[in-house]
Amino acid sequence: RLKPINALSFGAGMNARGAMEILIATIGLSLGILSQDLFSMIVIMAMVTSLMAPPMLRWVVKRIPPDQDEERRLKQEEILSNSPIQSLNRVLLPVRIDPEGISSRIVEAGFLNLLGSQHKLNVQLMNIQNRASEKQKGLDYLNKISPLFNVDKIQTKTVIGDNPAEIILAETKAGYDLLVLGAPRDPNRLGVGLFNPIIDSVVRQSPCATLVVSKGTVNWQWSPKRILVPVNGNAPSRNAAQFAFQLADKETVVIILNVLEERRQGFRGIFANPFRVSAIERVQHEIVEEIATMGEIFETKTESVVISARAYDREVLRFAETEDIDLIMIGTEIRSGSNRLFLGSRVENIVHEAVCPVAVLNINESAI
Repeated sequence: RLKPINALSFGAGMNARGAMEILIATIGLSLGILSQDLFSMIVIMAMVTSLMAPPMLRWVVKRIPPDQDEERRLKQEEILSNSPIQSLNRVLLPVRIDPEGISSRIVEAGFLNLLGSQHKLNVQLMNIQNRASEKQKGLDYLNKISPLFNVDKIQTKTVIGDNPAEIILAETKAGYDLLVLGAPRDPNRLGVGLFNPIIDSVVRQSPCATLVVSKGTVNWQWSPKRILVPVNGNAPSRNAAQFAFQLADKETVVIILNVLEERRQGFRGIFANPFRVSAIERVQHEIVEEIATMGEIFETKTESVVISARAYDREVLRFAETEDIDLIMIGTEIRSGSNRLFLGSRVENIVHEAVCPVAVLNINESAI
């Protein structure tokens, strides 16, 4: 049974007689079935009801409350309208030939397969070779790993050149929404560079959003079902949370974590005041709950956690290990003052020391 306001909208729309009634009345008059007076009444009624229908429908439609699905869709559109990652369609994934074969691409494949279950992805696999004689070798490798990616469309290409960073950056200008880079875990780079010179350079200059996946220990069936997103309320962490919500399927749980670092011995300022400490804790809880509510709008299972700890990065690593986290999603922004990619010592520690894969989402808004 329709609600009264819905029934009224149907009545307002169907009440308009329009040209069809005038046509029928004209035929009736020509056949002598209708008198001139009755014909005039029918024409006037058709004109009046047709003119009344638009304002009546506008008045009624404004008062029809949206159902839950429509309300959720409108809220999703409102959130994504202000998001730099609102559109996820074209994805660029540069890969190098790895001696380990297809096993080294499990993380990227699992990541994009989950994302592809929620979006129609057009993935471009690209391999870069120094010599033209090795072009076929690159294409053979791309064709070998292509079956790992269960997405809407996948394309392969091999480019010849001796400057991978410039080639990748030139390709990103072709209208890609996301650049995905797989980074092998290298503890020896701690304090030297976040990933490697090529990836660091590309992330700093990319005109589109970049997602660097630092690989951990995974098996063949790896697919992130428990995603940890450390947040502090700033724009990069919110972008990471929104990306995780778009990535998640019905079986995925996104855990929103805020780590409030405890007061250190001799630390002065606002943290010396217990009342202000309590206020800060309350604000952090509100931030986590707000982002978790955003996840509910995307119909994603969410958990919100606020923890006090001595060291931010140590606590994130401990939480990820004890809570069986499959993926850590970190939102970052470019830090100036260095010719290498620097996202902060805490992010670098998490990337290099986490047991599970770590995805670093960076949006260089100045480049965009």
